[in-house]
Amino acid sequence: MLSEPRKIVEYGKLRDVPHRQIIALRDYVNEKTPFSTQHGVKDEEYPSVLAVFGGWTRYNFPKMLADFPRSQSLSDEDRKRLERSRNLFHVACSRAQENLVMLFATELSEEALKTLEEWVGPSNTIAADYSPDGTPRITV
Repeated sequence: MLSEPRKIVEYGKLRDVPHRQIIALRDYVNEKTPFSTQHGVKDEEYPSVLAVFGGWTRYNFPKMLADFPRSQSLSDEDRKRLERSRNLFHVACSRAQENLVMLFATELSEEALKTLEEWVGPSNTIAADYSPDGTPRITV
C-alpha cells in the first residue's frame, strides 16, 4: 500500500495524463484498436503486421536470435528460455498473410543480426545505427 504522501504524488501524476491517452488505453484494453499483443493474436491472421520486439524480461528476442545457431549446445534452462522466446516470436511473425515488418526496439548483436538475415534475407533487413548524440544512421 502506498504511503499518504506518495498517494498524493501518484494521484497528481495520474491527473497530468491527457484525457485522450486514458481513452486510448481504455480502447486498447477493450480491444477496440488495431493493436494487440503477441499473446492476443494466436490463431488470427492479418494482411499486414508490424511486430514490435522490445526488451522484455521473460522474452529476450535479441538473445534468442543470437543464441539460435548454437541452441543445441545451450544448458537446459537457457534452451527453455530460447524456446519460449522463439515460440512467441513465431506467433507474432506468422500472423501476417502478406506483409510483415519486424521492429526491434533494442540493440541487436552481430550474431542476432546474422540469424535474422539468414531467416529473412539480407535485402529484407535494415539496421539503424545511432551516433553518440542520438542521431540515427541508417544502413540499407
